[in-house]
Amino acid sequence: MDHTGLPGTGQRFTPEVSITCDIEMLCQLMQYLRAWWEQFEKTLRMLDHAAAVKAHDAVVDGVILARRISRELGWALPDYSAINWAATPVPPEHAGSNSDL
Repeated sequence: MDHTGLPGTGQRFTPEVSITCDIEMLCQLMQYLRAWWEQFEKTLRMLDHAAAVKAHDAVVDGVILARRISRELGWALPDYSAINWAATPVPPEHAGSNSDL
C-alpha cells in the first residue's frame, strides 16, 4: 500500500491523518444516525418508551458533539434529511403518510 499521501490533499498519510479521517467519518455517521432516528423515533417509542428515551439522549448527545467537532475543524457534514427510509418504494399518493405505523 502506498502511504505517500492522500489523493488530492497534498497530505502524507500518517497515523494522525488516519485518525482525523476516522473522526470525520464518525461525525458523518452521527449525522446519518440522527436523520435515521428522526424518522423512526416515534415508532420506537411505541415499542419500548424507556429504551427509546435513553437512545434519544445518546443520539442527541452524539450528534451535538459530532457537529461541534466538525464546526471546529471546518468540516461540512452531509444533509441526510432527504433520504427515503422506506424499505420498498412508497407510491406517490402515500408519500408523507405515516398511516402504516
